[in-house]
Amino acid sequence: RELRKKVIPAKPNGVSAKQNRVWMELRYSVFKKYGRKCMVCGTDSRLQVDHIKPKSKFPHLALDINNLQILCSECNTGKGAWDRTDWR
Repeated sequence: RELRKKVIPAKPNGVSAKQNRVWMELRYSVFKKYGRKCMVCGTDSRLQVDHIKPKSKFPHLALDINNLQILCSECNTGKGAWDRTDWR
């Protein structure tokens, strides 16, 4: 019987290390461009980079800086993937 090696992805969600690096650099650029405050409520804690048009429905815009905004985790969770409000 042939032994099969278990393939472990570079990242748990299947994102390669290179893709993750591209995202992290883009994320940093978004914070430099817009600052470190939620664009909805103004808080400066638990910030996330939100996709205005969700990745699930618009995968071609996933790495487009014009589709990104800064939201805190509470506002981002409330917004969800159904709301496409541009808070910039």
